Amino acid sequence: MLQRMSFTISGIYSLSVLTKIKLIYIDEEVRILASGLNLGTLTESDKNQFLPLFNNVRMIEGVCHHIEHIKTYNNNTKTIHVIFSEANHEHLKYIAAGMVQHRQQQEAELKSQAEEKRILEESRLRRKQEEKEQRIKEIKERNKNHLQMMLNNKRNPIGSSNNLLEIFLPKQVPQSHRLTHCFDCKRELDSHHDIKCTSCRWLLCPCGACGCTYKLMY
Repeated sequence: MLQRMSFTISGIYSLSVLTKIKLIYIDEEVRILASGLNLGTLTESDKNQFLPLFNNVRMIEGVCHHIEHIKTYNNNTKTIHVIFSEANHEHLKYIAAGMVQHRQQQEAELKSQAEEKRILEESRLRRKQEEKEQRIKEIKERNKNHLQMMLNNKRNPIGSSNNLLEIFLPKQVPQSHRLTHCFDCKRELDSHHDIKCTSCRWLLCPCGACGCTYKLMY
């Protein structure tokens, strides 16, 4: 009958999977031996779990099939997963190897799923960035058209039927003089001759940038 058990040990030991583990019950303690090394004794809680296995015997043997490393601030602890049986060591080693292979397959599947999730997330972020860049391009093009319309309007007298500026741009109430610069191209802007965006009310830069593009970029 197979028994899958686990125990913890502290310290730095060169222990690997498929290593033969011996537990010896002596002087009310359970000593741990592996590859000829004395790994100490089981903790009291671990010992209570293993005591039923020592039925009229002083030593039980098993094979390690998994090791969990638990690092803390001032300690290095490992949880050792072992299978025990009355069968011979080679039989246990064969079973443990199968368990190791199964766990490796599970880890490979989880890694593959994580990689697929990462690729999908990168694709989503890339599409989002492309949409943002397209929106910024559209806003800049719109602003440039407004500025071009402003330039064309200077060639037409106010009140003319060809004055599209009066139709599409609201009249701006004179405000205090403002000097600033474009966040995108760093060009200096002056409220005396640079108009405001009708949406965000920032001064429009000839490069097409305004507060609308700032919100998308930052």
